[in-house]
Amino acid sequence: MQKEFHIGERVFLLDEEKAEEAFAAKRVINGRETVFFNLLPLKYQWAYDLYRTMKNNHWEPEDVPMQKDVEQWQSDDVLSDVERWIIRMGIGYFSAAEGIVGDNVIHVVRELVTAPELKMVLGRHAHEENIHADSLLYMISSLGINPHECEAMFEDIATIKRKNEFVMEYSSRLRRDTDLSSIENKQLLAKNIFIFGQCMEGTQFYGLFGMILSLYRQNKFPGIGQMFRYTLRDESNHIKLFRHLLMELVDENPEIWTLAFQEELRQLMVRAVTLENEFIADCLPVNAVGLSVEEFAVYIDFIADRRLEGCGLRALHPGVGNPFPWLDGYQQRTEFLRRTRHRIPEGICLVQCRRRRIVNGAVRGRPGPVAAPSCIPAPDPVERRAFCPGGLIGIESKRHRTAINKDGRWNDSRENAGRGLGPQAVCRRPRR
Repeated sequence: MQKEFHIGERVFLLDEEKAEEAFAAKRVINGRETVFFNLLPLKYQWAYDLYRTMKNNHWEPEDVPMQKDVEQWQSDDVLSDVERWIIRMGIGYFSAAEGIVGDNVIHVVRELVTAPELKMVLGRHAHEENIHADSLLYMISSLGINPHECEAMFEDIATIKRKNEFVMEYSSRLRRDTDLSSIENKQLLAKNIFIFGQCMEGTQFYGLFGMILSLYRQNKFPGIGQMFRYTLRDESNHIKLFRHLLMELVDENPEIWTLAFQEELRQLMVRAVTLENEFIADCLPVNAVGLSVEEFAVYIDFIADRRLEGCGLRALHPGVGNPFPWLDGYQQRTEFLRRTRHRIPEGICLVQCRRRRIVNGAVRGRPGPVAAPSCIPAPDPVERRAFCPGGLIGIESKRHRTAINKDGRWNDSRENAGRGLGPQAVCRRPRR
């Protein structure tokens, strides 16, 4: 059936039946091949809804202050050796693991699925892995940790190496040209989705999440804890994405969901839990305040059963309880307000400078922020952020100089040196 559109003297014919056939041909894999990234009409509405949720949760590492973390890290009497070791293990493991997940999403799963809305949400997933990796670099640079130590941990800590080898085993065998017409390869893709979504991100990440957020509850590492809260929120969406993807794949290819295959997935989870418990023992060679290897072993069993049951598989430890119920609160969606994007009324500036204070556009008095009719200090002394709709603000630090232009975009580099944006931080108010 063709639909006619009369525009002036021109007549345009659209073939509705052909469009409906294209929609019906949308599938997770082996779907309609096209060079056009045409989302509409949506077949997998859940994927688009999840994409919008993930997009609305966007955050940037630099929006999180790290001053308190640095003070605690540099202090000799605030942190125990175990607590410092947990942070090193967390940064060492995640700095590599986030990249492994992102590579698998982009070069395996996204290449093999065919529906555009699935590719779209997977692209967002990969972008969030980049943000998580960026946050780890921010933590490392803030605390002054030698980045070579993180590389050495990835290579030399046996439990980290075994965890990564476990997931890579089911990623390296799949690439863009994999023939997905065979049941064997369809099951291989299903295993990949299950391992990365439910075993790795869904279970093996949660040991360190629990440890670092436990320190956060004790008012230690507030900046790192906040970033891990955002990361945990993101990971919850990644788990949901890969669970939906697995279930859609099974619905469209029911021949792969045999009892033997289901048991194979359960045994993969057993292996993931074993590797995670070994890793936790390395993270906690001795128990710390509120942290014990035994409780974390129970917690990982609880999380693993939750992931299995979410995929319609039998639990490994039916009835096991959650020893850390407070962690569930951190997984709830948090509304994130990006403070740096708020517009300030004309003629009002937000300035933070540790070395000078600015009053009515001039540097006066001793160092430190001060509120004045035309210049109000930023709420956070670490961020050194400024915004002035009427002109240019510059703030000098010991390492480099920063500037912000009229439309609120930052120029934060050594290139600003020599532009007169040093200690005489100038605010040009709009002319009346």
